[in-house]
Amino acid sequence: MPTLAAENGPVVGLPTGQLRGSLLNGIVSFKGVPYAANPFTTRARFRAPQPVTAWTGVRDATDFGRPPPQPGRDTPPTLFGGADDLTLNIWTPDPEADGLPVMVWLPGGAFIRADAGEAAYDGARFAAGGVVLVTVNYRVGVDGFMAIEGAPPNRGILDQIAALEWVRDNIAAFGGDPANVTLFGQSAGAESVGILLALPRTEGLFRRAILQSPPMQAVTTQEATRLATALAGMLGLRPTIADLSGVSLEALTDAAVGLNSTIKDRATWGRLSLGGTAFLPIVDGALLDASPLAMLERSPKPDVPVMVGSADQEARLYTVPNGDIDKVTQAHVDQLVGDLKLPAEAVDLYGRNPANRTPGDVYSALQSDYTFRMPALRIRTAQRLRRRVALQLRLEVARL
Repeated sequence: MPTLAAENGPVVGLPTGQLRGSLLNGIVSFKGVPYAANPFTTRARFRAPQPVTAWTGVRDATDFGRPPPQPGRDTPPTLFGGADDLTLNIWTPDPEADGLPVMVWLPGGAFIRADAGEAAYDGARFAAGGVVLVTVNYRVGVDGFMAIEGAPPNRGILDQIAALEWVRDNIAAFGGDPANVTLFGQSAGAESVGILLALPRTEGLFRRAILQSPPMQAVTTQEATRLATALAGMLGLRPTIADLSGVSLEALTDAAVGLNSTIKDRATWGRLSLGGTAFLPIVDGALLDASPLAMLERSPKPDVPVMVGSADQEARLYTVPNGDIDKVTQAHVDQLVGDLKLPAEAVDLYGRNPANRTPGDVYSALQSDYTFRMPALRIRTAQRLRRRVALQLRLEVARL
């Protein structure tokens, strides 16, 4: 749709209403754009994302919307974000252009944090290079990924799908080509990209995918129920919509932080203590009918090119700044090897690397490979296999 002239900033028209953005250094941005209705109201709480209600007049889109409720990065963590529409942000070199490539960014944060307005995610440089850049807020923590009786699982993933559908239906108004979308993300955002890559219902919503450091972890329905019961128990409640809807965002945030701390007790939580977060996608039998990696290995989109990778020694980000790397003993390393069901000689193999001088170094290297490197390699292998099979089928059809 054409851009409308406006003294106070560029305006675009959407089916839901008009948006006024900002112009800075030749780049046009629209921030806090709703792609789904506020899910924190009484009637929408813990539900699947709902369509945005149309508005009258020109809606201001010059400031970021509040990210979904989540723990801040202060110590101790307190509520950051708040109850608001589900929003995204757009940077474009020219809303009046036609057919510009689009990139959609899903931020990471261990499925307990996600802030599309972080300074590091500013899309001005992408736009300066001729790309329409979109960053997406989606529900995290209790609201996005906790198993709640009566609520659909994986609400954060449903939000991401709704955002991609919004991009398909509206990005042309910002100069973008809905048929040329690259979906990319890091950490939890990268895992989300992997899940979306495996889902049949996302067919046609993106043309390429980039995954940086995808952990690809998930929980079973039974594990998710156990985690939800533990969190609700901290509040003296049941994990139901009726009980949790009346809890303040501050109290839910505190409980989420508490549960993330509680599951570090390996003796009580076993495998769940390895992931570092209590909030993960749930293998619910519906949206996810298997683990994310198994779904990708079974049916990735063979015509979607994929770029995937991880950083060397990535787990040191979580063990060095807080000094934990110096507290690791050989017993901790042996325990981790056992938890990961690795052969005993794995310790010797990792110890041969000159960079791994201490038990903490070996532990961090093991965690780096378990959490990030091996999932990235498995995704690459799965994609290569599916593309090879798809090519073979095309060749066979061509011979008929």
